[in-house]
Amino acid sequence: MLEKTPGVYVREIKKLPPSVPLVGTAIPAFIGHTERARFKGGSLLNEPTPITSLLEYEERFGGEPPIGLDPIELDAQNNLVPTTVEPAYYLYDSLRLFFNNGGGKCYIVSVGNYKDNVAQPLIEKGLEKLKEEDEPTLILFPDAVKLNPAELGSLQSSALSQCEELKDRFVICDVKDTRNAVTDSQAFRDSIGSKNLKYGAAYYPYLKSNLPRDIKYRYIRGRVNKFATPINWKDYTDDITVKAIIDELNSLVTDSTSLENTRETFINGQGVDNLKDGYESKVIAFKTAITDEEGEATVRGRFIGLMDYVYDAVHTILDQVVKAGGASNPLRTIMTDIIDGYMKIEIEKLVALDNSAKDKVNGTYFPRWNKGGRTWEYAGWTGSFIDTTDNDGVYPKAGADAAEKIENMATVERMITDIFGHLDNGVNAIFEEMAIVEDQKETSFREQIPIVKDLFAQLNSTNSIIPPSGAVAGVYAAIDRTRGVWKAPANVSLTSVTAPSIKIQNVQQDDLNVNVDAGKSINAIRSFSGNGVLIWGARTLAGNDKEWKYISVRRFFNMAEESLKKATSWVVFEPNNANTWIRIKAQIENMLTGLWRQGALVGDVPEEAFVVGVGLNVTMSEDDLLNGILNIEVGLRVSRPAEFVFLKFSHKTEQQ
Repeated sequence: MLEKTPGVYVREIKKLPPSVPLVGTAIPAFIGHTERARFKGGSLLNEPTPITSLLEYEERFGGEPPIGLDPIELDAQNNLVPTTVEPAYYLYDSLRLFFNNGGGKCYIVSVGNYKDNVAQPLIEKGLEKLKEEDEPTLILFPDAVKLNPAELGSLQSSALSQCEELKDRFVICDVKDTRNAVTDSQAFRDSIGSKNLKYGAAYYPYLKSNLPRDIKYRYIRGRVNKFATPINWKDYTDDITVKAIIDELNSLVTDSTSLENTRETFINGQGVDNLKDGYESKVIAFKTAITDEEGEATVRGRFIGLMDYVYDAVHTILDQVVKAGGASNPLRTIMTDIIDGYMKIEIEKLVALDNSAKDKVNGTYFPRWNKGGRTWEYAGWTGSFIDTTDNDGVYPKAGADAAEKIENMATVERMITDIFGHLDNGVNAIFEEMAIVEDQKETSFREQIPIVKDLFAQLNSTNSIIPPSGAVAGVYAAIDRTRGVWKAPANVSLTSVTAPSIKIQNVQQDDLNVNVDAGKSINAIRSFSGNGVLIWGARTLAGNDKEWKYISVRRFFNMAEESLKKATSWVVFEPNNANTWIRIKAQIENMLTGLWRQGALVGDVPEEAFVVGVGLNVTMSEDDLLNGILNIEVGLRVSRPAEFVFLKFSHKTEQQ
């Protein structure tokens, strides 16, 4: 710039190249089943959701799952028959092991609730949604061990394929554990396939954990037996008040379960949040009729079908609310207020707007909806809903063109979304109140009957058997934070773990660690006297691959490649000339020099640890320049673990 006024001018000249911030390396995504998947009225089903603590998880996804004991047996002294608890779903406990072993930020992908069976298609869908997120660097799905070996292997293979496609993540695989190392390892290797093995690592066996539990009455109700006969808890007390508490507790559990099932059907299963099943099909049919310019009768008929569906959904939910808030329910008054506060206004929008009211939105009128004269009014409730017999405002109005109809359809969808949102908020508020009362009743129930108190104490102190992936992910995070991703994640004791499910000896680990036929190394988790339970392996599934044998090498390259890709994006629209080449080479060399100083790269001087090449006749030809191609080549000497250490001794004899 040419200055026009005499004076002193300061010009700052940029001498240093841009830095390369390193991407996160241990941000796992847990895919599996949760108690719920809703937060503040919105659905979290199949939505990768970041959290940083167990408290955040419980706010969004609920608490621990039912236990996997069926039935629960008591002996002659009313003590729990010795057993080990295996939860019906593993995600919650795996997440607790993750945090307890050093984990931090992670993602949760809920694919279903505690009423859904673990199924490969559900987890596959969650895995596919995870592709949309850039931040996660680890994939694990502990619930998947409930599948058969073939389904589990197929799912793990799909995850490895995603890693190969995106090149920024790594799979922690659980080996299905039947307490037989030979057959379990063989079944795993037979089912996982042979592609993309460098992007994953497997761990075996499961872990016995002493995580604290808070098992709820609702999960053991009707499942406690003595001498193979189901226990009726009312037989263990003569106190009329305690018997009444048991009846109220059973009623609360039944009502809340019924209400939750209804809500799942109409909101999670078919509601506006996910636009699927019945609602989605009716929306598609309605829009198709508009787009194809079908007759007014067809368009109106399909719109009526859509509105009938919404009416039925709302009506069914409210029926369950009324049932749950019946005369015997202590929450009836509270629930009435909740319905008035959360639901009534939006429902009135659905049933009360009509032509005569002159409520005009986007150029047309909404109908005053009435399905066969059905009423929203419930006798005995302070909150009643408008009943109308006037149905003269049928949407869409005659003569409207397709564009106007589609625009008005968007408005209808927003209105219905509001209706479902208010319904959902109301039901959530009811659940919260019911949970408070249920906890109060359960506390009284436990304290009033000594046998019950002892049983819950024994259940809550029983060890759990959990797949190891969650604890391993926590170790990855802790080592990455304290040492670096280039440090092998092994020889680390596990917190909240008392023992492996089976003891692995050297002779058994020989085949797990180095398999001549298939590679597919499986990292053993072993118990060592005086050292606790340790991860005793650091190999990827590509156990026979010279380049990608070690977890730390593969994950270091994931980090380096992703960091360099993001940090060098500024070059895309820069001139492809010597000035740009010098800047980008300096940028990469600065990053790698820093990693060399931390011990990630091997060499006495930086020049021995890495090489960066960029330039004409170095990495590019004249044709590359003309086509806008800038090639960069980076060579790294990565530190590798000294997996086998040999000590040699010689004995010097006494001199004469």
